[in-house]
Amino acid sequence: MFSKTDQSYGVNEVLLASVLASVVFSLFAAQPLTIVGVTGPITVFNYTVYDIVHPQGIDYFQFMCWIGIWSLIMHWILAIANACNGLTYVTRFSCDIFGFYVAFIYLQKGIQVLTRQWGMAGAASAYLSIMIALLVMMTGYLCGIIGESPLLQRYVRKFIEDYGTPLTVIFFTGFVHIGHMRSVELEKLPTSKAFFPTQDRSWAVPFWNLDVGNIFLAIPFAILLTILFYFDHNVSSLIAQGSEFPLRKPAGFHWDIFLLGITTGVAGILGIRKPPPTHSTPSSQSRPPH
Repeated sequence: MFSKTDQSYGVNEVLLASVLASVVFSLFAAQPLTIVGVTGPITVFNYTVYDIVHPQGIDYFQFMCWIGIWSLIMHWILAIANACNGLTYVTRFSCDIFGFYVAFIYLQKGIQVLTRQWGMAGAASAYLSIMIALLVMMTGYLCGIIGESPLLQRYVRKFIEDYGTPLTVIFFTGFVHIGHMRSVELEKLPTSKAFFPTQDRSWAVPFWNLDVGNIFLAIPFAILLTILFYFDHNVSSLIAQGSEFPLRKPAGFHWDIFLLGITTGVAGILGIRKPPPTHSTPSSQSRPPH
């Protein structure tokens, strides 16, 4: 997204969006436990909007801000109308298909990043990046297999299963600096000055400067974003909370959609990527809405 939006979104914007959603949902969310994570669909949405509006001379941040404001209103309408009750008609098949879609986006984006290495850093960097990516994937997958196997003591298996993947990432981060690999220049994550936007701008987006016509042009995009967040947020809840984990207060689903609207609108005003939808984890005190 950094390269496809002409450096409109960098590490600072993504971190601030995650912190914004984390603070709001940790303090006010009704779900028993909410894990905020970045999802692929919103990334695709952001640079698709950029590809559409930027060639037309429309200010991208102002346009995205109005998408966030319209989406905020739509989220509130969904919450007030108890729209989450429609989840009773969503089957597990729909959840699995959506989960596959999100996973496939991550896979496709990872392959795109690797293939760009040939043009940006040369063949040696590309081949080393592919080798490290495959080793990390295989090692992480092996840690999961060990966790479900009868090998070793149970506490050792659980440690490998829970911490094997992050420890693998740490190991291979240093592994590329061993021997002849240290002479290969690998592409690194682009970063900018801390606590400042990636581009030379203020945090507050002057959304009032956008033409009236373009303000209403943002409505169809806001509808798409609202549908995406509604489905991603609630289907993730269904995946994580089966019938064996009943929720005591079903109104919490509607309240969390209301909160998601607030974070979406604030993110637009700050010019950061929309906070990712929330994923609720199982709890013995939860039950889907009826």
